[in-house]
Amino acid sequence: MFFLNGKPEMIQVNHWVGEEQINYTGHRNTIRTFTNIEGRIRCILPDENVTNIPFSEGEYIELPKDIDAMLDYGSKIAQDFPFVRIDYFYASEKLYLGELTFTPGSGFEVLNDELQIELGSILNLPKER
Repeated sequence: MFFLNGKPEMIQVNHWVGEEQINYTGHRNTIRTFTNIEGRIRCILPDENVTNIPFSEGEYIELPKDIDAMLDYGSKIAQDFPFVRIDYFYASEKLYLGELTFTPGSGFEVLNDELQIELGSILNLPKER
């Protein structure tokens, strides 16, 4: 989940493509979808060798069952940061905090132009270092 100025603005849901397509690093091929808080897809970033994408921008996807808890916990964690991506994981029907990320994709992950401009216009960076 992407939080800007302490508020949830975007959700990233990773869809793993079949186990038979595990790449040489041990990671499954992934389709990353970026949605608004209601689950409407704003941007899709598939790994380069993924060709069968079962949804498109503008459609809605099912969000995780604990989305309200994720939003609540994330808002509390993110309140002191201008930008943070908060990752969650499920295991044995329990929600776990994964990590806090301040530069997703090492700063090289590019979303579509419309979404980058929109998020950039929301972000308020501190004037002091």
